Amino acid sequence: METARLELPGTTAAPSVARLFIRNLCREWGASSVCDVAELLSSELVTNAVIHARSSVEVQAVYDDKNVLRIDVYDRSPGEVSSEPKQASEGAEGGRGLAIVAKLSCRWGVDSFAHGKRVWFTLANLGHATN
Repeated sequence: METARLELPGTTAAPSVARLFIRNLCREWGASSVCDVAELLSSELVTNAVIHARSSVEVQAVYDDKNVLRIDVYDRSPGEVSSEPKQASEGAEGGRGLAIVAKLSCRWGVDSFAHGKRVWFTLANLGHATN
């Protein structure tokens, strides 16, 4: 099992740094078949955390022995995230991030804590045989 973490300040640069972090991990871990989607979904979750939580963000990636990549994005805001993504209104500039995560991931969810929350998703790396 491979694990990596990255702490990011809650700035507009955080999503692009998270994308680079995830891309490099996917290459290193041999998870190239899910790299583009992992980058996109990580960026969506980090962007949400920066915009809505207004806190620093921690990104954790775990690649297990069954070739499943799990990405967790932690923030320090007690605000809630609905596990049922809302439909963005036509013409809206935002509001589609969680719907994209729900559509493209194998699984996703939200875990709330006293001092923040974790939004996570999993992807199966089909480029490798699964156990």
